[in-house]
Amino acid sequence: MRDPIATVIIPTHDHGETICFAVESALSQTVSDVEILIIGDGVPDFAKPSIERCLEDSRVRYLEHGKSSRHGEEYRHLALQTAKSKIVCYLSDDDLWLPNHLETMLGLLANADFAVSRSIACYPGGPSECKIWWSDIEGEAGKRLLAERTGPPLSTGGHTLSAYGRLAEGWTSTPSGIPTDLFFWNKFITDAQFSLMSGGLPTVLKFCSISRKGWSNHARASELKGWSESIKCPQFRSALVSQALSNFIREKTNALTTARLSEQTWSERADELKAAVESFESQLVACEESRRICQSKQLSAEQELIRLSSCKSVRFARILARMPLLRKVMNFRF
Repeated sequence: MRDPIATVIIPTHDHGETICFAVESALSQTVSDVEILIIGDGVPDFAKPSIERCLEDSRVRYLEHGKSSRHGEEYRHLALQTAKSKIVCYLSDDDLWLPNHLETMLGLLANADFAVSRSIACYPGGPSECKIWWSDIEGEAGKRLLAERTGPPLSTGGHTLSAYGRLAEGWTSTPSGIPTDLFFWNKFITDAQFSLMSGGLPTVLKFCSISRKGWSNHARASELKGWSESIKCPQFRSALVSQALSNFIREKTNALTTARLSEQTWSERADELKAAVESFESQLVACEESRRICQSKQLSAEQELIRLSSCKSVRFARILARMPLLRKVMNFRF
């Protein structure tokens, strides 16, 4: 049996039902040759039935551990000691991947040691309120993550397995006051030996817990269920990306205007924002063109189906027209 192309690490504690939809999105990738490792960090009994349902697919394994001091970072390190894939990607147990995420990451990591894809921040208001989570890791943008203590969500990150082996220190327990994911990302970002790359169009749906305070696990799972069904439709995915890009451009354009009206020290940041707006405007055009092509193909398929149906009807009518002749032949012979 050949080794998988990608290893997917999904840490989990007590989100319960949401993990089923996260795992489903990982299993529904255009790249199917994967192994999915669910890393349990003191999972309570009520959440275990949801994990067991995920194990019905042979590509999924569950590694159970007691509760760690933070978020089970050391358990992720142990899991990677047994991985045999080319790349490692991470997925939160309450996020979703679009079907092309692993394909995108394979492309990025073919030319980099560590990469992040862009994501769409999904808010309770629905697709109309979605926005691009803008995080770049190359150059000064990556260094700024240290100062601002923000950065790409866990579900967007990935690295080659060989690069992980070259880290001075892999996944370790994170000091308090620092986001776990950022602490680990910066081990790549701050080490000059590693090549870094940021993706273009978003491939991840991020469902921020902070905007869902007070929600029960069941309510969050119900939300993910709806989104899981919606993103199976290519037209919905295209429209979602277009909407998120439009919202992003509007937001960054406003930020650019504010920067221009501010002190001169904002000039460098303004240039970055301007470049980002121009880049995403071109991607929005490409996305719209892709959607038009998809709709054109669908229309052509429908027209072909109508044509074929018409042809079958004509042939059937001709057969019926010949029935009297066939009847005469049968009577003559028998």
